[in-house]
Amino acid sequence: MDDRRSGEGRRPRTVNRRHFLFGATALAGGTLAAACGTNIGSGSSGGSSGAPKGKAVLTQYYHEYGEAGTEQAVHRYAQEYMKKNPHVQINIEWIPGDYTTKLNTALVGSNPPDIFEGGPSLQMVQQKQIAPLDDLYTSADRADFFSNVMEQNTINGHIYGAKIVTDVGVLYYRKSMLEHAGVKPPENSDDLVKAAKALTSGHVKGLFVGNDGGIGALYQLLPQSNKVQFINGSKIAFATQAAAEALQVLVEVNHENVVLLGYTEDYLQPDAFTNGATAMQWTGLWAMREVQQGVGDDFDVLPWPRYGSDGVPATFLGGWSEMISPKSKYLDEAKDYVKWLWIQNKAAQEQFNLAYGFHLPPRKSIAANAKELRSGPAKKAVGYLGKDAYPISNSWDADIDTDYSDAVASIVHSNMDVAQSLSQLQQARQKAQSELKQELT
Repeated sequence: MDDRRSGEGRRPRTVNRRHFLFGATALAGGTLAAACGTNIGSGSSGGSSGAPKGKAVLTQYYHEYGEAGTEQAVHRYAQEYMKKNPHVQINIEWIPGDYTTKLNTALVGSNPPDIFEGGPSLQMVQQKQIAPLDDLYTSADRADFFSNVMEQNTINGHIYGAKIVTDVGVLYYRKSMLEHAGVKPPENSDDLVKAAKALTSGHVKGLFVGNDGGIGALYQLLPQSNKVQFINGSKIAFATQAAAEALQVLVEVNHENVVLLGYTEDYLQPDAFTNGATAMQWTGLWAMREVQQGVGDDFDVLPWPRYGSDGVPATFLGGWSEMISPKSKYLDEAKDYVKWLWIQNKAAQEQFNLAYGFHLPPRKSIAANAKELRSGPAKKAVGYLGKDAYPISNSWDADIDTDYSDAVASIVHSNMDVAQSLSQLQQARQKAQSELKQELT
């Protein structure tokens, strides 16, 4: 997820916000430092050049999943496939640290990895960095994957990715704290603000949405909860009255001093919630086991509440997808391996999502049958994935994201009203529209 954990139930403390919200989409153009990995077998760290005679050698990139057991699992999957297909050799590169830059550098070179993680973008399609994978899916496969997951991996009518893990966000709340304060679980934005105020007392804040006041966590979710689209065809669509109004929720909770700030761990970790520093916290499904260990059954979850009476509940659609380079010398073998592992092999898919960390399998049948997802808050999260997780347009890139997120930061930091917020969004739209036009031409 897009995984951010390190060790048993923990995540690294540095996270790229785009990867968190969009599931590592639009990787091209990253600017971080390169890293190295480890291999199975021999072979180069690039693509499939230098193959031993009679072997189809595939290089597969993985970012560093911090959850114990994941690295061993991907090596085991590769070994299992190679036993069935001895003419194929799979070299796994497990890349700690700055996965993005190493992948970006490799993709623009002459010898990219055959198989790699990320999320497809229009820019990657235009630059011929990813191959269409339509032929990997039967009609039954397509129907079994969550529809928004398939939408996330589809560009111009073609499928470019096979989803590996899926992450969604949930609003955790302490049932006992809400009951003590006479507060009901919030159903809309007004309820949420009132609850945050009522639950703020002494050293306890009503809400924790990140040490930046919720900008990184909610800059897209809030407009989505008021039915805002960010890109509509060839038009930037985030500069609307509805978006400006929804962002007022973030302005208000910061201005009223009911959000927790400056905590030792940020919102991707559940520490503030389990330690009693906040009554409600927005974080990911991945934290649920830690929450259960910390507070027992004294919690429940919600999607982000709808804005007002006409909005919709919302959560992000995160995770990682497997993609294939069209430059691979062994394109058929790469496709066969991805199909075997991430489309046909349901046992491996369930294991990779639930045996090490806590993620949602992208196939409906697996999510429905997995024991840990059949009841309680986890079952609710599966429902949120199915109906409340909204993919971001594959045309959304890092430059557009910066234009928009900078505008949201200015709105919150300057305590802007609706009219001022709308003006700020309109200024950001002008820059973003120019960048989108350039991308689409």
